[in-house]
This record gives sequence, C-alpha cells and structure tokens, in this order.
Amino acid sequence: MVSVTIGGNALGFSSNLATCVGLAVKDPTGNPCQTFLTSDGTDRLAQRVDDIVPTIADALDALRQRTPYAEVLVAGRLSRPVPGRRGRLHQLRRTARRR
Repeated sequence: MVSVTIGGNALGFSSNLATCVGLAVKDPTGNPCQTFLTSDGTDRLAQRVDDIVPTIADALDALRQRTPYAEVLVAGRLSRPVPGRRGRLHQLRRTARRR
C-alpha cells in the first residue's frame, strides 16, 4: 500500500489563514476573509483547487508507473467537505479513483 497525503499547503492555506486572521481583527463582525478571497470577482480558493487537480493527477500517474501493483490511498484535509466546493472535491476524488 502507498499513501499520499494532500494538505492545505498545496493551496496556500498558511498564507490565507494569516491574511484572514489579520482581516478579522480589523473587521470582527463581517466576513473579511470571504470578501478578500473573492475581491476580484473570482473565488481564489476555488481557483487554486482547480489549478492543483492536474498536479495531483500527474503525481498519481507517476506513482502508478513506479508501483503498478500497489493499492494507493489518497488522504488529507481535502477529503473533508468544504462548503461550496463539493464539485471540486468530487473532481479530486474522481481523479484519484481513475488512477
């Protein structure tokens, strides 16, 4: 068995968290993080998820080539439901199952 863990660092989790904490201090009753992440009309977090799918697929392809008979388990924070991201998470899960 081979396990692959995908975490928030691939999506810039630490920098987003630091930014959102700083914004929340200035605006504790609003939704400054959501406003920041969508300020240009694009959901930046959703875009990062979309952008990383090919990288994950490539990594799984390389893993499969090196270990053709291994059972591959993909785990990590991305396997948890994220509100508004079901489609993208489903895309990652489909990518993992195809490999």
